[in-house]
Amino acid sequence: MKKSWRPALLLLITALGMGMGTTVSSAAGLTVVRQEAERGGYRLITTDDLWNLVQQDPDGVLLVDTRQDWEYAAGHIEGAVNFSMEPT
Repeated sequence: MKKSWRPALLLLITALGMGMGTTVSSAAGLTVVRQEAERGGYRLITTDDLWNLVQQDPDGVLLVDTRQDWEYAAGHIEGAVNFSMEPT
């Protein structure tokens, strides 16, 4: 019998920025990220919060890494699945 798996939490790991390997470093950039999260109904969490969630219930968290294939191949969180999306 196939196990029915339902994650308690779905986390999308994305590169925060427009170029390869860039991150949001300005207050304005972080404001945009927060606005997008609010508009999409998402909650932003810290990496420490993520680590605690994975440690507490690894089977209840599905990590989806939306970076490009080559970025995922270069390094990713163990157990994360890659669903590559083109930068917008």
